[in-house]
Amino acid sequence: MNSFDSITGKLAPLNLYNITEDSNIYYEISAYCVALDRHRENLERVLKECFISSAETYGIENREKVVGGVRSDYSLEYRRRMLILRKVLGDNDFTKGKFNSFLTSIGIYIFDVLEMPEDEEINICIGGSYNRDDKAWIMKEIKLALPAHLNSNVYFGGIDWATIDSKDLTCALIDNYNYSWGVINSLEKKG
Repeated sequence: MNSFDSITGKLAPLNLYNITEDSNIYYEISAYCVALDRHRENLERVLKECFISSAETYGIENREKVVGGVRSDYSLEYRRRMLILRKVLGDNDFTKGKFNSFLTSIGIYIFDVLEMPEDEEINICIGGSYNRDDKAWIMKEIKLALPAHLNSNVYFGGIDWATIDSKDLTCALIDNYNYSWGVINSLEKKG
């Protein structure tokens, strides 16, 4: 029900106002209702953006800015999933399992974590292809998440698609090798 129908429905039983289509009160109520309907739409949008599960624009972006950076390169559903994972991580979650969840929450799915407690060191090898800015952002987020006493080494393994593009390789040439995607992603960079 819109505002106009609601207001006129409530005023009609009072018999105080003549709410016919050409009356001044009709035009006045119509003008108020246009503004009330817009205000209700704004409130509904704000309420929707308050929750990760329903946010679509600034509600997602503002949360991403708080925990790192806007990840517009991912789908909306994936961005929601990453934010929810970030929310469940607490200040006392320093187990390997929780750290794996953290890596997933920043958009990393192919990784290997090697703990070396005797050296107070952790080594993280990340697979996949990332550009220079994403690599810097990932390293910054990892450094912020790890306890300060741990030395961390982050390695980006796998193939670098920019390198392949620079060598002018064709799809036919790559197809001749008969590599699976798993093999291609695990290839080491050749200088």
